[in-house]
Amino acid sequence: MESLFYDAFAGESVSDPVATMPSEMGDGAYSLHTAHGVQFSYSAFKLHEDSRLSGVSQAAHFFVSVMESGSTQMERADTGETFQLRRNRVYLGFQQSGEEITSVMRGGETLRSLSFFMSRARLCELLAGIANAQLMEAIRAAEKSVFLREIPMSPKARYVIHKFVQNPYQGELRNIYNSSVIHELLPLLLQEFCDADKPEQLPLSQRDREALTQARGLLLTSLQPPPTIATLSRQVGLNQNKLKNGFKQMFGTTIFQTLTTWRMEYAFEALKTSETPIDNIALETGYENVSNFIRAFKRHFGMTPGQLRRACRDEGQSLPSQQ
Repeated sequence: MESLFYDAFAGESVSDPVATMPSEMGDGAYSLHTAHGVQFSYSAFKLHEDSRLSGVSQAAHFFVSVMESGSTQMERADTGETFQLRRNRVYLGFQQSGEEITSVMRGGETLRSLSFFMSRARLCELLAGIANAQLMEAIRAAEKSVFLREIPMSPKARYVIHKFVQNPYQGELRNIYNSSVIHELLPLLLQEFCDADKPEQLPLSQRDREALTQARGLLLTSLQPPPTIATLSRQVGLNQNKLKNGFKQMFGTTIFQTLTTWRMEYAFEALKTSETPIDNIALETGYENVSNFIRAFKRHFGMTPGQLRRACRDEGQSLPSQQ
């Protein structure tokens, strides 16, 4: 199984290969996907007996790994260091080029994990604007010191992972759907790592929470045109600073990100269930410039509105809602 990943990480173009575990070892499979410049793997298997599987990295890389079920012990060959990957936890770490790591797994235990692999440059690009100075410095110093961070899996991350695992499609639509879910999951996990490093949150009164809930409701019912921060602030009776910071603290996302996600979900549904022209859908979601709408849609889903609509027509089926 290791050779499939390492060959792909070294540069081989891979869309959706699957490697089945040899029957003498256990039951299960390993799949690899390439999307948005990041390698993504999903493995689900049960070993017949306790096993040790080793692999050597052919390129230095960072990884974000989620243990959906089971646990495994990892051993670094050069230092002898060991660390445990546990169920319902998310890990951000670094592996040097040529480094050998051995996974020690128990027989009879079902292991399901998802992992992203990327270069330092790609990780820094994804973290730009959301990571604090301490986290960025730790990433830059990763080759000089052991780097491994751990956080609990959030309910939202679990839901997104469930969407990937339950993908009901085949062929090109399956790859498109996988790509859109992967595009959603990685930024979410990285944001949660950044949030875990932030200082203690601001206290919010019951009145503040009610006002923030009202602000979110207004935001999701006013696409044409969307309200400004100043308008929302006046409508709910909070100053702009408390509105922006409190919104992020309470809902785990910014006002702008919430608005963008809602716009994209509205557009997604319109594209797959109607023949409304793309220009009109752009206007309905608050975009006066259709080019800006197309760029935002592609950034969010990894495909243009036209590509999504053509894929649905070609496959003769509709994609599921992103909600």
